[in-house]
Amino acid sequence: MINSLDILAIAIFSITMLALLGPVVGISPFVPVGITVLLLGLYAIDRALWQGKGGDFLMSWLRQRSPQYSQQVLYHEAGHFLAAHLLGMKILGYRLKCSGDYRFGQQTVGEVPVGIERGVVVEGILEPKAAKDAKSEPQVNGKITPNYLDRCCTVWMAGIAAEQLFCKGTEDYGGAEDIRQLRAAIATFKPAFQQDVELEQRWALLRAKVLLRDRKDAFEALAALMDRGASIEECCEAIDSHANTSIDKNLSVSEI
Repeated sequence: MINSLDILAIAIFSITMLALLGPVVGISPFVPVGITVLLLGLYAIDRALWQGKGGDFLMSWLRQRSPQYSQQVLYHEAGHFLAAHLLGMKILGYRLKCSGDYRFGQQTVGEVPVGIERGVVVEGILEPKAAKDAKSEPQVNGKITPNYLDRCCTVWMAGIAAEQLFCKGTEDYGGAEDIRQLRAAIATFKPAFQQDVELEQRWALLRAKVLLRDRKDAFEALAALMDRGASIEECCEAIDSHANTSIDKNLSVSEI
């Protein structure tokens, strides 16, 4: 998969070869110098004015040309969807940047807020920004229950779990935003465990892997439906219709 280091290496190699071979084919030595200055100028402007978003957009555009990356995005979001449904959470919508036989474009199903490039929207999942006054979460004596927080962490890590389980040959896993949400939620709702956040993260990833691993048929059926933009109802029915995929909606995550 293309990454920023690959692009940098290709650029350096190309400019070096142009500088060495340019005089042989009649290209002025000022050409590679000019290209270098131009690229450095664009990089500086991007970092200063757009906080590197221009480079991120370029990398995203290049990655979307890769069928492997398209499948990785699909499997990542299918992992979130499957875990949330199995743990009794309601799916409001999903959006895939690359979907439908790896065609380019955007597929949006259900309720997805503006500004979300891709993802699965789950009703009531913890938002750290909502802090401790969240009203829609299961609470006991005004506090978020540990079991519900564990469920949320499992759903957040399910995208990475799906990639690691089902995307063969992939080393560059996504999920940086999922990890950020998990760590922010632990810091907000479980501050006593903040120093052990990496351990909490690993446990959540393990729970997600156990949850998805034995439900490969349901996962593949769900991914195929999401890839063609099926409705949320169709996706949920496909999960429920597969043998051995049902799970008690009140099951404690610690029992998985």
